[in-house]
Amino acid sequence: MAEETKTETLAALRDALASMEAGGDPAPFTDGHGLQSRVFAFSWSEPGLSIDMRLPWSRVLSGEERRAADAAAIGSAIRMAILLVETCGRDDSGETLFVSCREDSEFYMCIDAEGEITDSGDDWSGLARRVERALPSTESEMTVIIP
Repeated sequence: MAEETKTETLAALRDALASMEAGGDPAPFTDGHGLQSRVFAFSWSEPGLSIDMRLPWSRVLSGEERRAADAAAIGSAIRMAILLVETCGRDDSGETLFVSCREDSEFYMCIDAEGEITDSGDDWSGLARRVERALPSTESEMTVIIP
């Protein structure tokens, strides 16, 4: 993956997160149409990392509480995507990390060079621990918090 593309994608993710925190939308990562079918959609693929996220966004017919929960889930997904893209390739394990996020599920799986699953989970707590271990010692004081 070209470093320029990676830098641009990280900047776009940060802008989308800032927009969400200000009450806006996660552009340019929106897809769908209509009152209930709009989604936050983010995909990333490079050696060692594959991300596929699709979460509901701006469901007009849903209540305020549901829309707030959707926005929180998207914010969490954007933060995780930023961490994953930034930390990809920082270890020499030769593993490939697959991450998926949908409205009703989160999943990650690590596969080694021989195709064996070395780690997997259906929530991001294990994935957050992996990200923390991938950070260099100068950044190790950072704690990854998943809502």
